Amino acid sequence: MNRTYIARTALWASVLVLGGACSTSDILDVNNPDEIAVGTLDDPRLIQVGQNGVIDAFDNAYVSSIIQYSNFITDEVITGLNFEDYARANQRIVSYLEGPTTQIFENLSRSLRLAHGLSEAIRGWATADPATDFDTELATALAYAGYSALVLAENTCQSVISPDPDNPSGTVLSQAETFAAALPYLTEALTIAQAAGDVAL
Repeated sequence: MNRTYIARTALWASVLVLGGACSTSDILDVNNPDEIAVGTLDDPRLIQVGQNGVIDAFDNAYVSSIIQYSNFITDEVITGLNFEDYARANQRIVSYLEGPTTQIFENLSRSLRLAHGLSEAIRGWATADPATDFDTELATALAYAGYSALVLAENTCQSVISPDPDNPSGTVLSQAETFAAALPYLTEALTIAQAAGDVAL
């Protein structure tokens, strides 16, 4: 036996021993001490976290999806890509289920869902703690929900709005109906902001 053979055998033996000592599921099990568990999000102390999530979702939808992809459904841009779904977008055959335009619907729907969910959570917190003023946060969440629906209406001919994930809607809204869905959010946001004297909102 030469030294290379002995070294190689020892290496494989150590790999097998170490491999048997720890499984891959243990290797991948990492606990993040800074992670906020989903079950703990229903806490008014985390209202800023929820609001930051709503603002980021709308910003991402507008900057990354609307500005980038809405031009694909106008006469201004041709993608230059030959993928089948992009080729259809070049011909102005647009589906919000595929291709470059799918993110317009998906990201605005996510933004609307987050804003609506936060506004409902704030209503619950305000009911449980009437002494705390949640008006600015509620108006902000409602405004972002309204803007999400408004921009969705501007960029789609039809849409489905399902703010409640437990009861998804199967109703297809026309563009006018989608604009109308934005109005209650924006009207309530304006009413609350005016009553609170928040001119910045």
